[in-house]
Amino acid sequence: MLRRLKSGRLTFGVSVGLVGMALMSTGYARVDKAPTFKTDPYPFVENLGQLADPEGRPLTEAYFTFEAPGMRGYVTRWGLTLFFYRAEGEGEEEEEGDTLAPWLEERKPDAWKMAWERVDIELVGGCVERGRIRKGMPSVWGQNYYLGHCPQGILGVRGYGEVVVERVWPGVDWVLRYDERVGGVKQEFVVQGGYRWDEVRLRIWSRGGAEVSEGRLRVRTGYGEFVEEGLVGYYGSERVGVKYRLLSERQEGEVKVVEVGYDVAGVPGVSEKTLVIDPVLQWGTYFGGSVWDEVSSVAVDNRDGNVFVLGWTGSTSGFPLANPPGGGAYYDNSHNGSWDAYIAKFSGSNLSLLWSTYFGGNGYDYATSVAVDRSGNVFVVGYTFSSSGFPLANPPGGGAYYQNTNNGGSDAFIAKFLGSNLSLVWSTYFGGSGREEATSVAVDGSGNVFVVGYTSSSGFPLANPGGGAYFDNTHNGGYADAFIAKFSGSNLSLLWSTYYGGISDDYSRGDRSIVADAGSIAVGAMTYTTGGSFPVGNHSSPCSGGFYQGMSGGSADIAILTFDLNGVPIWRTFYGGSGQEEGLAGVAVYSTYLYVVGHTDGPLPASHLPNPGGGAYYDNTHNRDLDVVLLRFDYANCQLTTGLEAAADERGRWEAWWDGGAVRVAGVDAAGWYSVVGMDGRIVGRWYVGGEEGALEGPWSRGLYVVHREGTMQSRRVYVGP
Repeated sequence: MLRRLKSGRLTFGVSVGLVGMALMSTGYARVDKAPTFKTDPYPFVENLGQLADPEGRPLTEAYFTFEAPGMRGYVTRWGLTLFFYRAEGEGEEEEEGDTLAPWLEERKPDAWKMAWERVDIELVGGCVERGRIRKGMPSVWGQNYYLGHCPQGILGVRGYGEVVVERVWPGVDWVLRYDERVGGVKQEFVVQGGYRWDEVRLRIWSRGGAEVSEGRLRVRTGYGEFVEEGLVGYYGSERVGVKYRLLSERQEGEVKVVEVGYDVAGVPGVSEKTLVIDPVLQWGTYFGGSVWDEVSSVAVDNRDGNVFVLGWTGSTSGFPLANPPGGGAYYDNSHNGSWDAYIAKFSGSNLSLLWSTYFGGNGYDYATSVAVDRSGNVFVVGYTFSSSGFPLANPPGGGAYYQNTNNGGSDAFIAKFLGSNLSLVWSTYFGGSGREEATSVAVDGSGNVFVVGYTSSSGFPLANPGGGAYFDNTHNGGYADAFIAKFSGSNLSLLWSTYYGGISDDYSRGDRSIVADAGSIAVGAMTYTTGGSFPVGNHSSPCSGGFYQGMSGGSADIAILTFDLNGVPIWRTFYGGSGQEEGLAGVAVYSTYLYVVGHTDGPLPASHLPNPGGGAYYDNTHNRDLDVVLLRFDYANCQLTTGLEAAADERGRWEAWWDGGAVRVAGVDAAGWYSVVGMDGRIVGRWYVGGEEGALEGPWSRGLYVVHREGTMQSRRVYVGP
């Protein structure tokens, strides 16, 4: 602590005129050697007079101080000031695990030196006034200081988990808080309605300058660095895109001065509603053992924020393993074959390693995708060449489809782990006489499990649920067909399984190539099939501007497929130009938006690259070799069908609105099942509306919701408010 740093040794000070840093996370500060450190949930220690400069003068312009390994920061009148440092002993190395203060205490003054570098980031034109500071989340502890400039003592100094500085600019509040999800300090700028958000600007003073891109701000020093990325914005209750904007840069002596602002898509300069600019710091670490380690997928438990990571490893030693206390968890600490799959869980609160295990048999084993349901249960898929020793489990009670024999060179595998204690509930081979790879898994709001991949087998396990679901029981040609399978969330029985493809090779390969959300599933695939044998479906004329490509454009195309949760086709289209769109294809859903990613090695038609404007990133020039393709489809007001053009009124004659106590649905086509999706993309409930009107009862939280009519792509946006 500061009171250990004696006069004549080292005291960090803040002088008049210092400027401040906009954001620093104790969880993401990188230093050259990381001491043992646990993040304090009350990081902002208030300055009640205990802080002083090296001459013993009180630092009245410093309001709070906070620390991380190799870094100390101060909240000042102009923002934050940081010092990155390293203690260097003469002729000896710093001991592993030491923190700064005990290290200094044990050595004589002539036996060490302190190397440090300062970074300041100013809130340009802003002012942090003590009278406008609100403190939140006080610590349960208090600290007492007896120092040379305050021998009478300053008692009961507390730390705080949140500091809100009101009106740093007109109508703009600055919020600093401890966030357990990132294990450190984060910030928000809150712009009230009727005020300008472009007033929010940062001026960075540092020797090395700042690297600024649209999605990342990075400042390096000789002793550490900080990175700010993952910008998030909320305009009212709607999520909006936020990017960094480089405003200016100049040199002042040895110091580089970089000024940074923000671009907010679709929000007027004078905000009509509250706008929150919320940068999120990320977390970085190596994870692996003595040989070769690969990662293939990551998922987050939306209930607790726990992070699941998986892949495969050849490391027989040094791989980080962890068996959670309490027993019951599946745990294997022995590497079983040439390659083993691995599964790891990190705490959502502090990113500590909770569980890490090998998963495999006597051959090659690869885990490719992971999904987590609402109860925290974990589903893992992949493929295995193991003929023995592979961990299998048939859940009690019967009903689960269960295959305990590897039928080909490699079979897909599907496994479920219990959310409460990570015990292995169910694990099965899934395949025929040839080769299978399960590449992606998703879970819907009812806990049903959807798996996609590809197969070369003629004896692949199939299931036709009827009711209009897509079903193909014939391997169509080429080396591989894609497959789509659905398992019951209640007893893990096989409900739907089908080949999907044409006369050539067809794959679903990305670790996020299927998503189950908002009453439908979407699949991203890649096909080499030309000539019309790959199954796609047209869209209806009421879908103004709706995208549809009925024939392949080149020798390989992306295929985008949507079905309802029972497998009934909704909208299926090629996407591609004259070149090849091959490799991985990923899909994601948020609100009424479907996002698709893929690759192309050639130019695309202009119709395939619309520019929405409003600050959206846009590049319509193919640059060279492979380019990434990013797509967003909006189906909020677009009815998509599998047949030919439909009558205009088939778009759905029903409306949804908030009546102050419930979401109400009415119209001549209102009868049916509805799903309601929140801002985070999760289904919050399902209701059946009988007749031409019905209320969807809550409880409801304030925010934007999307009401979907199941079995269609019809949806309406509803804002729930006071």
